[in-house]
Amino acid sequence: MTNGDPVVPPVERIPFGQDFTPATLGKRLGEDSVLGWLLEAAASGTRTAFAAKVAAECLSHVPGDKDRRDMASHVVTAMRGYRLIAVGEADEMALLPMGQLLREAPGNERDVLFARHILSSCQGQRLVDAIKRYELRGEVPDMEDLSIELGEAATSKNISTLRAWLARAGAVSAKGAYRVIDEGLERLLGPGVAALYGLNETELEFLLAARLAQSQGSAGSLDAVVVADLAEARNPDIRIRRKSLDRFVKTLEAGGHVRLLTALAGKGGSRTAFELLTGAINVTEEQLRELLAQSDTGLSLAELLPLREVVAGLGEGTAEKIGRMGEQLAVHLCLMLGLRVRSWRKRAPHSEIDLIAERLSGLTYQRWVVQVKNTDGNLDGDQVDREIGATAGLGVTHILFVVPRAGATQPALGEIRMRSRLTHLHIYLLTGAMLVEKRAEHMLVHLRRQARQLEADKRDESERREGRPG
Repeated sequence: MTNGDPVVPPVERIPFGQDFTPATLGKRLGEDSVLGWLLEAAASGTRTAFAAKVAAECLSHVPGDKDRRDMASHVVTAMRGYRLIAVGEADEMALLPMGQLLREAPGNERDVLFARHILSSCQGQRLVDAIKRYELRGEVPDMEDLSIELGEAATSKNISTLRAWLARAGAVSAKGAYRVIDEGLERLLGPGVAALYGLNETELEFLLAARLAQSQGSAGSLDAVVVADLAEARNPDIRIRRKSLDRFVKTLEAGGHVRLLTALAGKGGSRTAFELLTGAINVTEEQLRELLAQSDTGLSLAELLPLREVVAGLGEGTAEKIGRMGEQLAVHLCLMLGLRVRSWRKRAPHSEIDLIAERLSGLTYQRWVVQVKNTDGNLDGDQVDREIGATAGLGVTHILFVVPRAGATQPALGEIRMRSRLTHLHIYLLTGAMLVEKRAEHMLVHLRRQARQLEADKRDESERREGRPG
């Protein structure tokens, strides 16, 4: 193109996909070869010439010249949306880096490479996660359900186009009910990707720097100081304290990401050495960052148990298992409420906050804390007061107490009502009695009922204060 390298815009929603499907375009050329043909035809020339060629050779089965022209125009728009081509001011076309990579790839690898690109860089992982959310609730979504959940019009074809290309690589079902194929997804992305969900920015940058350092050297042992220096050089926004580096690496070891080795002798004393344990990752670093940025949960949904199993297992097994089930219930609740999980097990001065999440509701920013008390005893007033106090300084707007195996004392209920009415906080409660039917819609009914009552209480309190004599 004449204006230098084209700028590749980020894809922030499901790309437009009208008529850009292997079935539609491959009726004459064959579904296995149509993507290669499109990229070859788009490698040079103008948009007008390319659209005419698509209309004549890919869409010759479509009756009506106008319909063929309109569909060819849709294909050009879709290929731009999928970041395969760029169109200049003078109508000239060029392949973007991913388009060129796919053009040069062997035919038997092209579908896999394109699916990885879609998952990471074209919001495909959001579709996979949306399907998973329905599966975890024991429901089966259709195209309209998923379109609405992902911010599309109910009749949009963009979701079905995304599905068609992902299905060719075995990531989702090709026909019938929308279903995620976990084995195919893991083959595409690599088993190591799932372990990276939930890391904070500093931890992720450190592990990515370690991955780079390992690829550049032959030794299995990595120097933590060298890796920290590399991580900070690559991302100046992070800082890794050298005095607490050993503790930092031990945290990563506890998460199964690294293994500490015998300390290395070096200038100024011994240095922390470790081995990288992160498994195979089949996407580039840029794709990996884009993939993780799509997560709403801080974990791979493949690791989340179905809601019924979580509720059934809340009081069974070891204390560690019971605690884990409580955390999974908190994640399920966030998914149902449309919240994006931001942090886990945040330490507060006198407590630990189980989960912090956020969302935009209209133009209003909400920051939620979810506290799960997965014990047999009732939630009491002191606990409510302590947990609310622990959120000070965190910018919290909503607090949700979840007591799945018990209830709440009258002092606790009174404290929740009083704090909700007299402060900016919106405080909700789910008890064991509310979870007894183990169905997502019943939990949401209880929360919506509390929300309506809370808004009425706040309105009454505001009117009472305004009517108070000066």
